[in-house]
Amino acid sequence: MKRNHRQEDIERHLRDLDGVRDTRAKEEIYRNIELKMQEKEQPVRRFRKPVVWGLSTAAGLVLTVIVVSQLPSPTSTEPFSADQPMKQDEEDLTGDDAEEETEGRDEVIIEEDDDGKGMEQEEEDEGPEEDESFDVTEEEAEPEEEDSTEEDEAADRRVEEMEEVHADINYRSAATENEDSLLALPFLAPDNETIVTITVDDSAEAENDAEDILSRVEPDEFGLHDSPLDDLNGDESPDESILAGLEEAARFDIDRQWPADWDEQLENGETETSAGYYLLPVDGNAYLVTGNSLDIEDDGDETLEDILQKMETEDDERFQSVVPPEVELENVDAVNDENVLLSYSGLDEMDENNETEWLVFIEGVLLTAADYGYDDIEFEGDIEDVEEIGPYQLNEAITPPVAPNYIGEVEN
Repeated sequence: MKRNHRQEDIERHLRDLDGVRDTRAKEEIYRNIELKMQEKEQPVRRFRKPVVWGLSTAAGLVLTVIVVSQLPSPTSTEPFSADQPMKQDEEDLTGDDAEEETEGRDEVIIEEDDDGKGMEQEEEDEGPEEDESFDVTEEEAEPEEEDSTEEDEAADRRVEEMEEVHADINYRSAATENEDSLLALPFLAPDNETIVTITVDDSAEAENDAEDILSRVEPDEFGLHDSPLDDLNGDESPDESILAGLEEAARFDIDRQWPADWDEQLENGETETSAGYYLLPVDGNAYLVTGNSLDIEDDGDETLEDILQKMETEDDERFQSVVPPEVELENVDAVNDENVLLSYSGLDEMDENNETEWLVFIEGVLLTAADYGYDDIEFEGDIEDVEEIGPYQLNEAITPPVAPNYIGEVEN
């Protein structure tokens, strides 16, 4: 027996107690005892000491942050009046009220922690949605990147094509000296539509007329077809190709006299501005041809600057721009009616050893400026390393060439 109680002592103590009559049956008493014995004792839940200490510490930190946030800035000159009621309220809190407020703050901290976890969970859940929206933005931005890439690739292809053309062709540079022996003659390109004006020299037989010289030129040697002027008949009105040939050849100021019937037919036509110059590759040769001859649209009111800018971008399978892809017109400054200053960027990116590329660019621009009546053209840009190209001094005012596509002397 526990506590060393013997059965005799227990029975004696029970007899000494005032008895209480129990009217319940013995079976009922045993059943109640069994039920009590079968019930499990519910443990009392208590916070562990570390939890209580953590909550108390958190409450103290929050209270400190609240109080400190209400203090005025050291540099502030405003009176500290807003915190006086708060300090008074904190001093009034004593005893049970202080404990209740502390408990309330503990509950608030717990709720804030729970809410914080909830917010973090929501942010984690919303993360993929933000990534999806970012992906959408990237997809929307892809076309612009693709456009930029396509432009770069197109520019690279254009550079490669121009390098191939300049490397594989025989560029017929312009005639720079005006002599009585020179004559500009129109011929047809292989498409039988584009007029190519070539410049010939007949110094040996200067007295011969233009028709005689035209008959002694072999266009097949230069990748060209017959001249439209071969079909000129003084008794009939010239067709469009004949007039186009006359107009293209007549735009160049050459001293050599034309046959009288050519001049007579030309009086019935009108010589328009060239609409710029472009490079036409033909059977291993390359010629400067006008935008008019290529049927490039021209409203007739375009300025020199408009035409020069158009020359930078206009090209197709038949012809190419005379302006390298890296070169861009910056400004056109007409000093007077005869002198103009052309400012270009990107000249320093051109290959100083590629004389053909430089000649095509310079002569195309010079002939275009000459169409607008300018006799002295100056180039401005990064050209310190390339001061001289062919017969042209780039650091001085340049006189435009007499006529393009000089093929030399014709045979007798």
